[in-house]
Amino acid sequence: MRVYAPGDGYLYRTYTSFWGYGRALYIRLNDGRILVFGHLSAFNPEVEKRVFQEQVKNRTYYTNVFYEPGEMPVRRGQLIGYTGQTGSGGPHLHFEMRDQNNNPINPLKNGYEIEDPLPPRFLNLAIRDLSTRTPWRDSGSCEVIPAYYERAGERYELIETPAVSGRFGVEVNVIDRIYKPTDSYGVYALEFFLDDSLIFSERFDEISFETTRQQELSKDFGLRRQLATSEDDLDYHTYYNLYNLIREPCRGVLDTEIQKALHPGKHRGVIRAYDCNDNFSELNFELLVDQPPEVISLELLFKGVNSFSARAYINAGDFAIWMVEFEIRRDGDWEYLGSLPGEGESALYRIDWVEDSTDTFQFRVSALDIWETRSAYLVRAVIPDTLLAYSSSETAWKSKITIEDDHDGGEAKSIGPAGGICQSDDGMVSVEFDVGSLYFGIRPKCKIEDVETPPSGKLGSSAYAFFPQTVPFVKRAKLSYDLSSYEGERSKLGIYELEQDTTFDFKGNEFDGESNTISAKIDYFGTFVLLEDSEPPRISRLYPSSGSKLTHRTPRIFAQLRDDLSGIVREEDIEVTIDGVWVPAEYDYETEELSYRVPRPLKYGKHTLMVSATDACGNKTVRSSVFTVAESE
Repeated sequence: MRVYAPGDGYLYRTYTSFWGYGRALYIRLNDGRILVFGHLSAFNPEVEKRVFQEQVKNRTYYTNVFYEPGEMPVRRGQLIGYTGQTGSGGPHLHFEMRDQNNNPINPLKNGYEIEDPLPPRFLNLAIRDLSTRTPWRDSGSCEVIPAYYERAGERYELIETPAVSGRFGVEVNVIDRIYKPTDSYGVYALEFFLDDSLIFSERFDEISFETTRQQELSKDFGLRRQLATSEDDLDYHTYYNLYNLIREPCRGVLDTEIQKALHPGKHRGVIRAYDCNDNFSELNFELLVDQPPEVISLELLFKGVNSFSARAYINAGDFAIWMVEFEIRRDGDWEYLGSLPGEGESALYRIDWVEDSTDTFQFRVSALDIWETRSAYLVRAVIPDTLLAYSSSETAWKSKITIEDDHDGGEAKSIGPAGGICQSDDGMVSVEFDVGSLYFGIRPKCKIEDVETPPSGKLGSSAYAFFPQTVPFVKRAKLSYDLSSYEGERSKLGIYELEQDTTFDFKGNEFDGESNTISAKIDYFGTFVLLEDSEPPRISRLYPSSGSKLTHRTPRIFAQLRDDLSGIVREEDIEVTIDGVWVPAEYDYETEELSYRVPRPLKYGKHTLMVSATDACGNKTVRSSVFTVAESE
């Protein structure tokens, strides 16, 4: 499809790469705003010629050219290019608007409108525990409550009332519809009221590139990754944070222990979501401020042969105790053992039972108050022969879904915005943060795991899983492996992130002879491993093939280019020549296809095509063919 300029201005910039926006064109309008068109298959002939010259001059597909005002004027309605799928993603046009200072702005609020009769749709509400004064905890909890549409009131409500206590934040899962109810787009603005007081509001109008990574703080990406079952499902599970912890005071953060207005009892909440056409929906709900009961102690009394008694002391929270429940687990799931009616205030509760089994068993107790808010469980494990007991705790939430970042491993010192280094327990792997690399203080942990050797490549280390893995970094951190005791082929080493236990994603292989390390830059914590890659890329389906005879003189050069591990990481690592002349072939790293349309007719006779590819570990493959261009008979 053709792409036309929507306004008068001049060509400001062109950019070409195998990655990102692919072929991109930038127009600066007469009012100073900048329009961006990405993933184009081609520019108009005049621009295409200029970009081609730049590519040939530097012998690389990559270009980044800026133009002077008046050098290439652009008029409204002028052809500027053609849609395509260069760079990342399938066929689509990336259209973006920026202000005079090159900051992205919302085009739907700056002169570009689309028909949109449908309001946003609420799916879920989430309560995030912020008791550690950071939204990413080593073992954070999140209560998720589904919403439904209440037709009589023309509003959304929750299926149940969430109970809250301490320091917490509210998150909302909401999507916008445009043409049909199954559409899934982002919203334009959000407002959160509690007891008619505005707690938090946000509009998505603009963002500067200096703070662009802060957009990760507007949504709970960790929760989204845990709930989504596929890549296509990610947008459906977008949770907007109705709080912000990097601004002072911390907007939207609620604390029942500090804020007197959050007294025990029910509070009325309202969340409004707007789209760019001012369609809006409203979620009405209640929050129950309720410090739950606490199980202070739990002890076992041995009364006789197979006869036991459990005694628990329960401390009441904000409200009277309604019921105390005892459960037992012999082999498998927890089973109901019995319950006792609550006595209102703090009290001692006792239950007797006969246990026929001589095997180890567990029992636990929890208490519910009059609002059915449950305490944390207190657990005992018992070996009847010796009456050996020990205790542990389990956190219970009254949610439909409970999200836990479950991991263990050695604990490192806390690291904050001032920077620092965390290490694995064996000292083999470290992560270094520069000043300003983190929004908040974190307590990194590392767990060393076994990993299966991939089909191609040689395993160079165990897997090192760093936590918490949902923390966005402000700036990339440096992950380093100590190679002092490594005995393999170092030149073929690379650092890879293990994704979904099956995929190895190359992160980097910067060597430092002085420190005897290999390092890579990372955007998040994850699970990392060293691999040796000695396998060169594979080039197949080369066209025109050797010995072929063509009657058309402007053929489309094509090849399939695959690499299983380190992959192609630079445009200059792919070279294509025709009769020894370098040409700017285009590589789609997602389909693994290399192509080039010969622009000028080839001479009749034999021609030599050569394709070479070098992966990130220096492994190189060269394929060539000799074909003939002949006149039509």
